[in-house]
Amino acid sequence: MMSTVSVPPNKLVIKAIRSSGPGGQNVNKVNTCVEIRFVVDKADWLPEDARRRLKEQQFNRMNKKSGEMILQCQEERTQTLNKKRALVKLQEIVDLALIEPKERNAWNGISEQTKQRRKDQKRYKSQQNKSGRISKDDW
Repeated sequence: MMSTVSVPPNKLVIKAIRSSGPGGQNVNKVNTCVEIRFVVDKADWLPEDARRRLKEQQFNRMNKKSGEMILQCQEERTQTLNKKRALVKLQEIVDLALIEPKERNAWNGISEQTKQRRKDQKRYKSQQNKSGRISKDDW
């Protein structure tokens, strides 16, 4: 079951910093890049299992020492649009972390006869692909 958690902006550290890359003089003068930070372990608005999955899924955005997640957005020309886009991006990341992974069942207890039958079918299909149509007597 997936629950929905909205990201509370008052629990985040939101800073405006200078953008990098091309953009002429505007880049050098205006703080349009938005950076969102929060410590995942102290995010009481997230369930414990979602925090664990968030750390696993977004390890490349995590500060190794403090466990702080850092998200930057500098796609737009204005600080306001970058802030909106960054919050939407963070909400999508949190929504992904809230999804519980499905439990996969491996094939256990397959008999030797079934294993041999599967190998024979694979060999037959392989022969079919190599040389076109073959009869059942050929394998």
